[in-house]
Amino acid sequence: MPHTRVSALRPIAALVVLAWLAFAIQGCGSRSHELEPGSYRAVLESPGGELPFGLDVAREESGLVLYLVNGKERVRVPEVVVEAGKLTARMPGYENALTATISGDELEGEVTLVRAGGQRQTMPLKARRGETWRFVDEPPTDNADFSGRWSVTFTSDKGKTSPGVAEFEQMFGAVIKTYYANANNIDPKDIVTVALMPCSAKKFECNRPEMADSGFKDVDYGLTTREMAQMIKEAGIHLPDMPKSDFDDPFGTATGSGVIFGATGGVMEAALRTVVEFVCGVKVEKLFDHANIVPVRGFEGVKYVELPITVDLKVIYAETAVRGDTATGVTKKVKVETGVSVQVPNFVKEGDTIRVDTRTGEYVTRV
Repeated sequence: MPHTRVSALRPIAALVVLAWLAFAIQGCGSRSHELEPGSYRAVLESPGGELPFGLDVAREESGLVLYLVNGKERVRVPEVVVEAGKLTARMPGYENALTATISGDELEGEVTLVRAGGQRQTMPLKARRGETWRFVDEPPTDNADFSGRWSVTFTSDKGKTSPGVAEFEQMFGAVIKTYYANANNIDPKDIVTVALMPCSAKKFECNRPEMADSGFKDVDYGLTTREMAQMIKEAGIHLPDMPKSDFDDPFGTATGSGVIFGATGGVMEAALRTVVEFVCGVKVEKLFDHANIVPVRGFEGVKYVELPITVDLKVIYAETAVRGDTATGVTKKVKVETGVSVQVPNFVKEGDTIRVDTRTGEYVTRV
Protein backbone atom coordinates (compact mmCIF):
# COMPACT_ATOMS: atom_id res chain seq x y z
CA MET A 1 0.00 0.00 0.00
CA PRO A 2 2.75 2.51 0.85
CA HIS A 3 4.35 1.62 -2.49
CA THR A 4 1.18 2.54 -4.32
CA ARG A 5 1.01 5.90 -2.46
CA VAL A 6 4.55 6.87 -3.46
CA SER A 7 3.85 6.03 -7.09
CA ALA A 8 0.75 8.24 -7.00
CA LEU A 9 2.68 11.15 -5.51
CA ARG A 10 5.54 11.05 -8.07
CA PRO A 11 3.60 12.75 -10.89
CA ILE A 12 2.46 15.45 -8.46
CA ALA A 13 6.02 16.06 -7.21
CA ALA A 14 7.29 16.19 -10.79
CA LEU A 15 4.65 18.80 -11.66
CA VAL A 16 5.60 20.88 -8.61
CA VAL A 17 9.30 20.77 -9.58
CA LEU A 18 8.55 21.71 -13.21
CA ALA A 19 6.31 24.56 -12.10
CA TRP A 20 9.04 25.87 -9.78
CA LEU A 21 11.65 25.65 -12.53
CA ALA A 22 9.39 27.46 -14.97
CA PHE A 23 8.79 30.22 -12.43
CA ALA A 24 12.52 30.48 -11.69
CA ILE A 25 13.45 30.62 -15.39
CA GLN A 26 10.76 33.20 -16.07
CA GLY A 27 11.93 35.26 -13.09
CA CYS A 28 15.56 35.14 -14.23
CA GLY A 29 14.55 36.10 -17.77
CA SER A 30 12.54 39.10 -16.60
CA ARG A 31 15.33 40.27 -14.30
CA SER A 32 17.84 40.18 -17.13
CA HIS A 33 15.74 42.73 -18.98
CA GLU A 34 15.37 45.10 -16.05
CA LEU A 35 17.61 48.14 -15.65
CA GLU A 36 19.57 47.44 -12.49
CA PRO A 37 20.64 50.45 -10.38
CA GLY A 38 24.38 50.97 -10.02
CA SER A 39 27.42 52.43 -11.77
CA TYR A 40 28.10 51.56 -15.39
CA ARG A 41 31.15 52.25 -17.54
CA ALA A 42 29.77 53.53 -20.86
CA VAL A 43 31.67 53.98 -24.12
CA LEU A 44 30.55 55.94 -27.20
CA GLU A 45 32.07 55.05 -30.56
CA SER A 46 32.57 58.54 -32.05
CA PRO A 47 34.20 59.33 -35.43
CA GLY A 48 37.27 60.45 -33.49
CA GLY A 49 37.52 57.31 -31.36
CA GLU A 50 36.12 55.97 -28.10
CA LEU A 51 34.53 58.39 -25.62
CA PRO A 52 34.29 56.70 -22.19
CA PHE A 53 32.11 58.19 -19.45
CA GLY A 54 30.30 57.14 -16.29
CA LEU A 55 26.61 56.22 -16.30
CA ASP A 56 24.95 55.95 -12.90
CA VAL A 57 21.46 54.42 -12.59
CA ALA A 58 19.50 55.35 -9.46
CA ARG A 59 16.01 54.57 -8.22
CA GLU A 60 14.41 57.71 -6.76
CA GLU A 61 10.88 58.54 -5.61
CA SER A 62 9.94 59.57 -9.14
CA GLY A 63 11.35 56.33 -10.56
CA LEU A 64 14.57 55.45 -12.38
CA VAL A 65 16.93 58.29 -13.29
CA LEU A 66 20.31 58.40 -15.03
CA TYR A 67 23.37 60.46 -14.19
CA LEU A 68 25.96 61.16 -16.89
CA VAL A 69 29.31 61.35 -15.11
CA ASN A 70 32.32 63.25 -16.45
CA GLY A 71 34.88 63.46 -13.64
CA LYS A 72 33.21 65.47 -10.86
CA GLU A 73 30.48 66.69 -13.22
CA ARG A 74 27.13 64.87 -12.97
CA VAL A 75 24.21 65.59 -15.32
CA ARG A 76 20.82 64.28 -14.15
CA VAL A 77 18.58 62.69 -16.80
CA PRO A 78 15.10 62.23 -15.30
CA GLU A 79 13.19 61.25 -18.46
CA VAL A 80 13.86 57.51 -18.39
CA VAL A 81 11.57 54.80 -19.76
CA VAL A 82 12.22 51.05 -19.48
CA GLU A 83 9.84 48.86 -21.44
CA ALA A 84 10.16 45.35 -22.87
CA GLY A 85 13.88 45.22 -22.12
CA LYS A 86 14.63 48.53 -23.81
CA LEU A 87 15.94 51.72 -22.19
CA THR A 88 15.03 55.14 -23.61
CA ALA A 89 16.38 58.33 -22.01
CA ARG A 90 15.96 61.89 -23.24
CA MET A 91 18.51 64.53 -22.31
CA PRO A 92 17.07 67.56 -20.46
CA GLY A 93 16.50 70.57 -22.71
CA TYR A 94 17.62 68.78 -25.88
CA GLU A 95 16.29 66.40 -28.50
CA ASN A 96 19.30 64.16 -27.90
CA ALA A 97 18.38 60.66 -26.82
CA LEU A 98 19.97 57.47 -25.49
CA THR A 99 18.42 54.12 -26.41
CA ALA A 100 19.75 50.69 -25.46
CA THR A 101 18.78 47.06 -25.12
CA ILE A 102 19.14 45.69 -21.58
CA SER A 103 20.83 42.33 -21.13
CA GLY A 104 21.67 41.62 -17.50
CA ASP A 105 24.47 43.98 -16.49
CA GLU A 106 25.11 45.16 -20.05
CA LEU A 107 23.57 47.84 -22.24
CA GLU A 108 24.00 48.08 -25.99
CA GLY A 109 22.45 50.73 -28.18
CA GLU A 110 23.15 54.22 -29.45
CA VAL A 111 23.13 57.93 -28.64
CA THR A 112 21.47 60.28 -31.14
CA LEU A 113 22.67 63.90 -31.20
CA VAL A 114 20.72 66.62 -33.01
CA ARG A 115 23.07 69.14 -34.62
CA ALA A 116 22.39 72.67 -35.87
CA GLY A 117 20.00 72.62 -38.80
CA GLY A 118 18.32 69.46 -37.57
CA GLN A 119 21.05 67.07 -38.71
CA ARG A 120 21.27 63.91 -36.62
CA GLN A 121 24.41 62.06 -35.66
CA THR A 122 24.19 58.58 -34.20
CA MET A 123 26.99 56.94 -32.22
CA PRO A 124 27.03 53.32 -30.97
CA LEU A 125 26.94 52.87 -27.18
CA LYS A 126 27.99 50.03 -24.88
CA ALA A 127 27.90 49.98 -21.08
CA ARG A 128 28.65 47.45 -18.35
CA ARG A 129 27.52 47.63 -14.73
CA GLY A 130 30.09 47.32 -11.94
CA GLU A 131 33.01 48.88 -13.82
CA THR A 132 34.02 52.19 -12.27
CA TRP A 133 37.28 52.86 -14.12
CA ARG A 134 37.24 55.12 -17.15
CA PHE A 135 40.47 54.96 -19.14
CA VAL A 136 42.75 52.48 -17.38
CA ASP A 137 41.48 49.24 -15.79
CA GLU A 138 44.50 48.64 -13.56
CA PRO A 139 46.60 51.78 -13.08
CA PRO A 140 50.31 51.18 -12.53
CA THR A 141 51.66 51.76 -9.05
CA ASP A 142 54.89 53.40 -10.21
CA ASN A 143 55.25 56.95 -11.49
CA ALA A 144 55.36 56.93 -15.28
CA ASP A 145 57.33 59.66 -17.07
CA PHE A 146 55.41 60.61 -20.20
CA SER A 147 57.19 63.90 -20.94
CA GLY A 148 58.43 64.73 -24.45
CA ARG A 149 57.29 63.59 -27.88
CA TRP A 150 56.01 60.06 -28.41
CA SER A 151 56.93 57.53 -31.04
CA VAL A 152 53.87 55.48 -31.97
CA THR A 153 53.05 52.53 -34.18
CA PHE A 154 49.77 52.34 -36.11
CA THR A 155 48.24 49.00 -36.98
CA SER A 156 45.62 48.76 -39.73
CA ASP A 157 42.68 46.37 -39.73
CA LYS A 158 44.76 44.08 -41.94
CA GLY A 159 47.65 44.02 -39.48
CA LYS A 160 49.94 46.36 -41.42
CA THR A 161 52.06 48.53 -39.13
CA SER A 162 53.55 51.97 -39.75
CA PRO A 163 55.59 54.26 -37.47
CA GLY A 164 54.45 57.73 -36.48
CA VAL A 165 54.98 60.68 -34.17
CA ALA A 166 52.29 61.71 -31.64
CA GLU A 167 52.01 65.37 -30.67
CA PHE A 168 50.02 66.78 -27.85
CA GLU A 169 44.90 71.90 -31.46
CA GLN A 170 43.12 73.14 -34.93
CA MET A 171 45.65 75.67 -36.29
CA PHE A 172 48.57 73.89 -34.67
CA GLY A 173 47.48 70.64 -36.30
CA ALA A 174 47.31 72.21 -39.75
CA VAL A 175 50.76 73.78 -39.42
CA ILE A 176 52.30 70.59 -38.00
CA LYS A 177 51.07 68.50 -40.95
CA THR A 178 52.15 71.04 -43.59
CA TYR A 179 54.99 73.43 -42.72
CA TYR A 180 56.51 71.38 -39.90
CA ALA A 181 56.23 68.07 -41.77
CA ASN A 182 57.90 69.56 -44.86
CA ALA A 183 60.65 71.29 -42.87
CA ASN A 184 61.50 68.09 -41.00
CA ASN A 185 61.00 65.66 -43.89
CA ILE A 186 58.15 63.79 -42.16
CA ASP A 187 55.26 62.20 -44.04
CA PRO A 188 52.04 63.85 -42.71
CA LYS A 189 50.33 60.45 -42.58
CA ASP A 190 52.82 59.46 -39.89
CA ILE A 191 51.82 62.37 -37.63
CA VAL A 192 48.97 62.16 -35.12
CA THR A 193 47.78 65.40 -33.54
CA VAL A 194 45.84 65.35 -30.28
CA ALA A 195 44.09 68.57 -29.22
CA LEU A 196 44.05 69.01 -25.44
CA MET A 197 41.30 71.56 -24.78
CA PRO A 198 38.92 72.59 -21.99
CA CYS A 199 36.02 72.57 -24.48
CA SER A 200 34.41 69.32 -25.61
CA ALA A 201 33.35 71.02 -28.89
CA LYS A 202 36.89 70.30 -30.17
CA LYS A 203 35.83 66.65 -30.59
CA PHE A 204 33.20 67.77 -33.12
CA GLU A 205 35.35 70.46 -34.73
CA CYS A 206 38.27 68.19 -35.53
CA ASN A 207 35.93 65.87 -37.47
CA ARG A 208 34.43 68.62 -39.67
CA PRO A 209 35.11 67.79 -43.35
CA GLU A 210 36.60 71.23 -44.09
CA MET A 211 39.31 70.69 -41.46
CA ALA A 212 41.42 68.61 -43.86
CA ASP A 213 42.51 70.99 -46.62
CA SER A 214 45.95 69.38 -46.82
CA GLY A 215 44.43 65.97 -47.51
CA PHE A 216 44.98 64.94 -43.89
CA LYS A 217 42.89 65.70 -40.80
CA ASP A 218 44.38 68.78 -39.13
CA VAL A 219 43.62 67.33 -35.70
CA ASP A 220 43.09 63.60 -35.31
CA TYR A 221 41.65 63.46 -31.81
CA GLY A 222 40.15 65.86 -29.29
CA LEU A 223 40.77 65.36 -25.58
CA THR A 224 39.31 67.56 -22.84
CA THR A 225 41.39 68.71 -19.89
CA ARG A 226 38.99 66.82 -17.59
CA GLU A 227 39.62 63.61 -19.52
CA MET A 228 43.36 64.20 -19.44
CA ALA A 229 43.27 64.78 -15.68
CA GLN A 230 41.23 61.60 -15.24
CA MET A 231 43.71 59.63 -17.37
CA ILE A 232 46.62 60.95 -15.33
CA LYS A 233 44.85 60.01 -12.11
CA GLU A 234 43.85 56.52 -13.27
CA ALA A 235 47.37 55.88 -14.56
CA GLY A 236 48.73 56.57 -11.08
CA ILE A 237 50.82 59.56 -12.15
CA HIS A 238 51.60 62.10 -9.42
CA LEU A 239 52.55 65.32 -11.23
CA PRO A 240 54.41 66.98 -8.31
CA ASP A 241 56.86 64.04 -8.40
CA MET A 242 57.48 64.36 -12.15
CA PRO A 243 60.84 65.79 -13.27
CA LYS A 244 60.59 69.39 -14.48
CA SER A 245 61.20 70.06 -18.16
CA ASP A 246 60.50 72.67 -20.83
CA PHE A 247 57.74 72.38 -23.39
CA ASP A 248 58.62 71.12 -26.85
CA ASP A 249 59.53 74.06 -29.09
CA PRO A 250 58.94 72.91 -32.68
CA PHE A 251 58.82 76.44 -34.17
CA GLY A 252 61.34 78.34 -32.07
CA THR A 253 60.52 81.61 -30.31
CA ALA A 254 56.83 82.52 -30.27
CA THR A 255 55.59 85.54 -32.23
CA GLY A 256 53.81 88.46 -30.61
CA SER A 257 50.51 87.14 -31.96
CA GLY A 258 51.22 83.79 -30.35
CA VAL A 259 51.76 85.48 -27.00
CA ILE A 260 48.42 87.35 -27.06
CA PHE A 261 46.34 84.32 -28.14
CA GLY A 262 45.55 83.54 -24.53
CA ALA A 263 44.17 87.01 -23.77
CA THR A 264 40.58 88.12 -24.31
CA GLY A 265 40.43 89.51 -27.86
CA GLY A 266 43.87 88.11 -28.60
CA VAL A 267 42.79 85.84 -31.46
CA MET A 268 40.91 88.70 -33.14
CA GLU A 269 43.87 91.03 -32.72
CA ALA A 270 46.29 88.48 -34.15
CA ALA A 271 44.01 87.98 -37.17
CA LEU A 272 43.66 91.74 -37.71
CA ARG A 273 47.43 92.18 -37.70
CA THR A 274 47.64 89.83 -40.66
CA VAL A 275 44.58 91.29 -42.43
CA VAL A 276 45.97 94.82 -42.21
CA GLU A 277 49.19 93.80 -43.94
CA PHE A 278 47.73 91.46 -46.57
CA VAL A 279 44.66 93.50 -47.49
CA CYS A 280 45.89 97.05 -46.96
CA GLY A 281 49.52 96.45 -47.85
CA VAL A 282 50.61 98.35 -44.77
CA LYS A 283 52.76 97.28 -41.83
CA VAL A 284 50.50 97.19 -38.81
CA GLU A 285 53.12 99.18 -36.86
CA LYS A 286 52.43 102.13 -39.19
CA LEU A 287 48.86 102.29 -37.87
CA PHE A 288 49.17 101.07 -34.27
CA ASP A 289 52.15 101.58 -31.96
CA HIS A 290 54.06 98.33 -31.50
CA ALA A 291 51.25 96.52 -33.42
CA ASN A 292 48.97 96.81 -30.37
CA ILE A 293 45.39 97.00 -31.69
CA VAL A 294 44.02 98.05 -28.32
CA PRO A 295 40.37 98.74 -29.39
CA VAL A 296 39.63 95.01 -29.79
CA ARG A 297 40.86 94.04 -26.33
CA GLY A 298 38.86 93.49 -23.16
CA PHE A 299 35.27 92.62 -22.30
CA GLU A 300 33.38 95.89 -22.43
CA GLY A 301 31.23 97.13 -25.32
CA VAL A 302 31.13 96.22 -29.01
CA LYS A 303 34.60 95.97 -30.48
CA TYR A 304 35.48 97.81 -33.67
CA VAL A 305 38.56 99.31 -35.29
CA GLU A 306 38.65 102.21 -37.74
CA LEU A 307 41.45 101.99 -40.30
CA PRO A 308 42.65 105.12 -42.13
CA ILE A 309 41.53 105.46 -45.75
CA THR A 310 45.05 106.36 -46.86
CA VAL A 311 48.58 105.83 -45.59
CA ASP A 312 51.89 107.44 -46.58
CA LEU A 313 54.66 105.03 -47.55
CA LYS A 314 58.25 105.45 -48.70
CA VAL A 315 59.31 104.00 -52.05
CA ILE A 316 62.31 101.73 -51.52
CA TYR A 317 62.72 100.52 -55.10
CA ALA A 318 61.70 102.03 -58.44
CA GLU A 319 62.81 101.28 -61.96
CA THR A 320 64.42 104.18 -63.77
CA ALA A 321 61.97 105.80 -66.17
CA VAL A 322 62.79 105.64 -69.87
CA ARG A 323 64.08 109.03 -70.97
CA GLY A 324 61.45 110.99 -72.82
CA ASP A 325 58.64 108.66 -71.70
CA THR A 326 56.59 111.32 -69.91
CA ALA A 327 53.26 110.74 -71.59
CA THR A 328 50.25 111.11 -69.34
CA GLY A 329 48.98 107.79 -68.06
CA VAL A 330 52.26 105.89 -68.33
CA THR A 331 52.85 103.93 -65.12
CA LYS A 332 55.34 101.56 -63.58
CA LYS A 333 55.61 99.33 -60.52
CA VAL A 334 57.49 100.39 -57.40
CA LYS A 335 58.03 98.65 -54.08
CA VAL A 336 57.18 100.49 -50.88
CA GLU A 337 58.59 100.01 -47.38
CA THR A 338 56.00 97.37 -46.47
CA GLY A 339 57.21 95.15 -49.32
CA VAL A 340 54.07 95.68 -51.38
CA SER A 341 54.21 96.65 -55.06
CA VAL A 342 52.16 99.64 -56.20
CA GLN A 343 51.47 100.92 -59.72
CA VAL A 344 52.55 104.57 -59.85
CA PRO A 345 53.09 107.34 -62.45
CA ASN A 346 56.39 107.26 -64.30
CA PHE A 347 57.78 110.32 -62.47
CA VAL A 348 57.83 108.62 -59.04
CA LYS A 349 61.35 107.68 -58.05
CA GLU A 350 63.11 105.78 -55.29
CA GLY A 351 63.07 107.67 -51.98
CA ASP A 352 59.77 109.44 -52.71
CA THR A 353 56.86 109.18 -50.30
CA ILE A 354 53.53 108.28 -51.85
CA ARG A 355 49.98 108.13 -50.51
CA VAL A 356 48.21 104.78 -50.97
CA ASP A 357 44.49 104.01 -50.66
CA THR A 358 44.25 101.24 -48.03
CA ARG A 359 40.90 100.03 -49.47
CA THR A 360 42.23 99.30 -52.94
CA GLY A 361 46.02 99.41 -52.58
CA GLU A 362 46.16 102.04 -55.35
CA TYR A 363 48.40 105.09 -55.67
CA VAL A 364 46.74 108.42 -54.75
CA THR A 365 49.42 111.08 -54.96
CA ARG A 366 53.04 111.89 -54.25
CA VAL A 367 53.54 113.55 -50.87
